[in-house]
Amino acid sequence: MIRSSTIAVLVALLCLAPAPACRGGEPSAPAAAPAAIAGSSSQTSPGCGKPVPFPEPGGTTAWRHTRTGLFTVPQGAAAHRGQDLLVVEGNSQWLIGKFAYGPADKDLEDEEVEIWVQENAPCGGWEQLATVRTTKDGPSKTVEGVENDGGRVFFEIPGSKRLPLGVHAVRMRVRGDSSHADFKVIVARPGTQVVVFDVDGTLTTGDSELIKEIIGDLIHRRNVPELRAGGPAAARAWRDKGYLVLYLTGRPDLLYGITREWLVDKGFPPGVLHLTDTLHQAAPDEDGVGAYKTAFLELLARRGFSFAAAYGNATTDIQAYAAANIPKDRTFIAGKHGGESATTALSSYSTHAEEFVGKQPEAAVKAPQLDW
Repeated sequence: MIRSSTIAVLVALLCLAPAPACRGGEPSAPAAAPAAIAGSSSQTSPGCGKPVPFPEPGGTTAWRHTRTGLFTVPQGAAAHRGQDLLVVEGNSQWLIGKFAYGPADKDLEDEEVEIWVQENAPCGGWEQLATVRTTKDGPSKTVEGVENDGGRVFFEIPGSKRLPLGVHAVRMRVRGDSSHADFKVIVARPGTQVVVFDVDGTLTTGDSELIKEIIGDLIHRRNVPELRAGGPAAARAWRDKGYLVLYLTGRPDLLYGITREWLVDKGFPPGVLHLTDTLHQAAPDEDGVGAYKTAFLELLARRGFSFAAAYGNATTDIQAYAAANIPKDRTFIAGKHGGESATTALSSYSTHAEEFVGKQPEAAVKAPQLDW
């Protein structure tokens, strides 16, 4: 079993290496690089010509606290991040970011962050909604299932500014050094049908592939996690029928970069990628990743989404999918736990895509069209 402490050490070491694994914006990132903006593409968009780049403001402002420049920022590269927000029309829209530096993930506390949004990314114009301050690590506060552990931004888009149906980009920019966190807001119709895929051991051939990948990056010998054959085709078959594909993994959110890169390189269809917010959630047991996945799926159900099918490999996947009331004959489990608790064993994605997914109806409520 992979322990969360092992993952923590490896993630910290990886963030010391000059590799693009840790999610976050470098202060020196060029403004004219729309590919770095969530929901954007560096290629021409057929719907609007060229993507609209982020209007990088000129200059920076002084830090509010001397300790920020002396102790926080020198910890290392910016490791800012935000989880893609998946909501339906009428839901509240909370934008949540995490701001930290270096392998120790040192929180940026009580400093100013600008909040920008781009409607209908990458085509729309950018608008600054507010300037807020990052939180201090203090009394517990939970918003949309995310606890305040310091260095957070919790911002609810006002009702008059709520984003409409579609896919939108968010950039949270630190005023002190122009580093930033980028993510997406996906606004879907009520009743949009979701197909859930775990990653490690489900789309890869085993849970140990994550550790191999991190170690490979550390020693500069690229180790590409081994793919379960036919997985991309099965996911694409669901996407082509109008279902929303959700990649729900117990990996720490700092590993967003290498996880997304692997999905893209292996030909998986664009979807929503969601990782854990804390290392405790990444612990491979019922109280860790099992509780994290359960809570997130329950949150989506409360928001108005439904689940068409779910794929996993671990008992924690079975736990979370059962709690979300996903039927057992639509809960597909790869590996040694296949068939446990009345789930359906998955032996071949290729056969499954042809004999099951291919026979499913078109989604009753089509998902928004996503792009990587």
